[in-house]
Amino acid sequence: MSDVLAGADAYPVRRLSALVRRRQEAGFTLIELMVVLLIIGILMAIAIPTYLSERNKAEDTAAESTLRNAMGTLVGLYAQSGDFETVLPSSAPLSIVQAAEPALLWGNGPKGPNQVGVQGIGHNAAVLVVKSGAGHCFWAMDVMTGSSSIIRSSFYNSETITGAGAWYATQAPGGPGGECWLGLASPWSWSRSTTQGWT
Repeated sequence: MSDVLAGADAYPVRRLSALVRRRQEAGFTLIELMVVLLIIGILMAIAIPTYLSERNKAEDTAAESTLRNAMGTLVGLYAQSGDFETVLPSSAPLSIVQAAEPALLWGNGPKGPNQVGVQGIGHNAAVLVVKSGAGHCFWAMDVMTGSSSIIRSSFYNSETITGAGAWYATQAPGGPGGECWLGLASPWSWSRSTTQGWT
């Protein structure tokens, strides 16, 4: 009698075990998978734009830092010679600044991210530009006297700048091939502060 009861009790247990095993092998339902994909999609929609925005800000900050270092080097050389034309002579325009600050990439125009471009030079004024990895152009102009004539320039004719001190500007590339260029005569373009000029 006990053998018969044992067999009867064992049968429902085996059947239940088979049902549980079959349920475990079945995997997720379609709705469960769609809910998971929806959650992942929402998280990506939030995270990716934030990541790209922060990366662009970091690249712009790196370009601003490069430009500050370059202008500091140029002003230091000006303090020794008293003339930007001596610091950046037309015969070998980049050899002196490259020797003074070899960590920076100097050029006549910014060909790549964080390369310093010399866009204008006068006896008492200089204009530098750096293009960030995010594609924004940042300018710094330093005028050492009340007014100065930019007599040698990459993208514009000789112009006279009034107002000694540092000036800043930024905008999206507007030159051919995405180059950075900016007319000095545009009064709306330049600002005395980096917070207004580099926005």
